[in-house]
Amino acid sequence: MKFDSEEEKHFYWYLLELQDLGIVKNIQRSESFTLCEAVYSKNKTLFEDVVYTPDFKCEVLKEKNLFQPFSNPMVSSRARKETRLTFNDEINIAYFEVKPIIDVRGKTTEVNLKRKWLYLRHKVFVELVKIPGSSNKGSHLFKKTFTPIKYLSTPTKKQRKINYEFKSIREYFK
Repeated sequence: MKFDSEEEKHFYWYLLELQDLGIVKNIQRSESFTLCEAVYSKNKTLFEDVVYTPDFKCEVLKEKNLFQPFSNPMVSSRARKETRLTFNDEINIAYFEVKPIIDVRGKTTEVNLKRKWLYLRHKVFVELVKIPGSSNKGSHLFKKTFTPIKYLSTPTKKQRKINYEFKSIREYFK
């Protein structure tokens, strides 16, 4: 699988560990959704289609209870008391958008608008997942839940410096 960022690769490792425990299955890149069709005037394109492609999608096995059905998708993850992820209850499919904690390019604001638009247009909820970048600082999924084993070492096989108390998936589900 090809990744657009290191954070996406790290989240993929997270999903693989969930898959190994039988909590999710069929991890794949998400399909694209058209949010708004192109606008034409006199055979001239005024505005192109607006299309959004979440990073990942997977099937969630409800009985494992890691993913809680959302009650109000317009409430931010930060405002929810639960640190559990959410999914689209009717079809048991979870969609994820992965972003670094520190968004230097300002893409999170655009993504949040597209996530809301996607829900309003297609009733598909996409969970925004914050993954640590090079600093490991701030509040993020690995800190709140578990840290994938592969994340603990760098590509050069050195131990990664982790600035938080981490848990393995087994420790998290005790």
